[in-house]
Amino acid sequence: MLEGKDLGDAIEAARIKKDVSKKAMADHFGVKPPSIQDWVKHGRIKKDKLMELFKYFSDVAGPEHWGLTPQDSEVGYLFYQDTLAKLSPSVLKALRNLSLQPADVQEGAVDAIAHLLDDQKRLLDSENQ
Repeated sequence: MLEGKDLGDAIEAARIKKDVSKKAMADHFGVKPPSIQDWVKHGRIKKDKLMELFKYFSDVAGPEHWGLTPQDSEVGYLFYQDTLAKLSPSVLKALRNLSLQPADVQEGAVDAIAHLLDDQKRLLDSENQ
């Protein structure tokens, strides 16, 4: 996860990409505009606001923007809960059953799923060109 000035720069970049003013951000987070300026300048933000910040900017900045991976537990939930909502009941059941398997079986299944998703993305990308 980004920290200090790098986090501040990421906050500012996301703010600009979302096209929202510091005042509007302050209103959303229930803080005063100087607090937003401090977040940007110093990259210091309370953890409860940080998770809210990730969610607020999730439409313009994914986990990688913040120096995170999708596997980070709390962050993964925030960024990927919409994906879970789109899965069919049979896929959700399979995922629940997989969670009961030994770790090596889970890892193999996750690798296989990742390869399938990569293949699907390549296919979609080639169709869109």
